[in-house]
Amino acid sequence: MTAPAITVGPLGSTYAAARLMIEHRVNRLPVVRGEKLVGIVTRADLVRAFYRTDAEIAREIREDVIVRTALLQPGLVGVKVEQGEVTLDGQVDRRSDVRVIESLAARVPGVVGVTSKVAWRVDDLSRKYRRELARTL
Repeated sequence: MTAPAITVGPLGSTYAAARLMIEHRVNRLPVVRGEKLVGIVTRADLVRAFYRTDAEIAREIREDVIVRTALLQPGLVGVKVEQGEVTLDGQVDRRSDVRVIESLAARVPGVVGVTSKVAWRVDDLSRKYRRELARTL
């Protein structure tokens, strides 16, 4: 045991507890209220708190990332998740949409990696497109 003991309060976040465990290289943290021990949090507890099934990850990417945030039609981008590895496919209008989806999908809790096979109709990130757009304005 380390001295002084590394502890957390009962209202602390799981993220803060995980950070303390990593920083101090400990596997358990006493949970204290004032000077009274009220519990212990372990690495296994944190793994359970952060674990998400592939189905949960896929649902969040479909509903929150693609539809609510990127404002794309449901079903336009296919989402498959296997052991946290996300594969995206389909076709969207703009290349910038693909970048947004890839970036946001990678930030979904439980995602280990993202592979994108999403095609786009217009490369709105290319210099040529930006020059043509500037001429029309």
